[in-house]
Amino acid sequence: MNVKTPFKGCRLKKEYATPLTDAADDEKYVFLNSLCDWLEMWDSMKNSTGKLTKETFAALKHTTHAMVELTSYCINELKLKYVLPGKFQTDNLEARFGKYRQLAGAQYNISVRQMFECEKKLRMMSVLHQGSINLKNLGETNWEGLENQDNLRVEDLGLLDVTREDTEKCKDVLAVITYLAGYCCYAVCKKMKCLFCKDIVTCTDLADTLPENHSYIQGLSRGSLLYPDDITTNIVMYNYIIINKLAKNPLFIHSMNQRNLATELTLNALAEDDALFHSDVCGGGHSTEKVEKMIIWASTNALLNNFCARENNSIVANKDVQKNRKLKTLMK
Repeated sequence: MNVKTPFKGCRLKKEYATPLTDAADDEKYVFLNSLCDWLEMWDSMKNSTGKLTKETFAALKHTTHAMVELTSYCINELKLKYVLPGKFQTDNLEARFGKYRQLAGAQYNISVRQMFECEKKLRMMSVLHQGSINLKNLGETNWEGLENQDNLRVEDLGLLDVTREDTEKCKDVLAVITYLAGYCCYAVCKKMKCLFCKDIVTCTDLADTLPENHSYIQGLSRGSLLYPDDITTNIVMYNYIIINKLAKNPLFIHSMNQRNLATELTLNALAEDDALFHSDVCGGGHSTEKVEKMIIWASTNALLNNFCARENNSIVANKDVQKNRKLKTLMK
């Protein structure tokens, strides 16, 4: 019921994620018909326990039966090849009315006048982008500090070395780093669209020849995930170590060009050992340096997003702790 694209089933390797048809051999259509009959039998039982409420039964039967009839109508009358059930939803409409209620004072029942006023506010916000600018503190912004942050260079942070102790600490998360390296290979191959580059940064996906650090990918893959080679995994591991060190530096946290800094520092750390770079030449004319930088760029994006998510979670957790402490104080 959540299928919104015709190729979702191919991507996820799931039969029930493919578009819906009314063919006799379509497992999804047969399942919906069987579900309708089963709901009728369940509702007709005389038991007073172990059943849904009358309203829930009616809603579930109505929705299931409507999807069966809708599929038959679209294919037989409208001559469509398939139906995407996920398109039949009112999420956008509900989200719009939710904004109306919030702008009207967080009340459920709003008047027609309030709805028109809220619509004007929403249109003004979409034109002026007020959500990204704090007009009250505009005059208090320290623009000089922002310029210094934007001009932060690699030399200001110094050269970050990756020691043997750093790599030893990554053993516990090596499987996850390998999975991230596989995603970086996918990002590079998707953008470059070069089979030669794919052969350079990936290895075979045969289970008999896979090392232990590929076990996490093997458990999640349905046949489409990429397995990175050792050099690609080492590049992402170096990037992981560098970003963990940079996360402790206040200059880096408050800088405005974090991705560029992390990428350059990782390249500098890798430059000390030629064995950490791919030596093969791409048959499609792409330089290996460009491929390496694209791998580090994709890895940096993922790691920085994860770092921001962890920091936000810690801030929310601290707020919850303070809130609970205040509640305990008031209860006393």
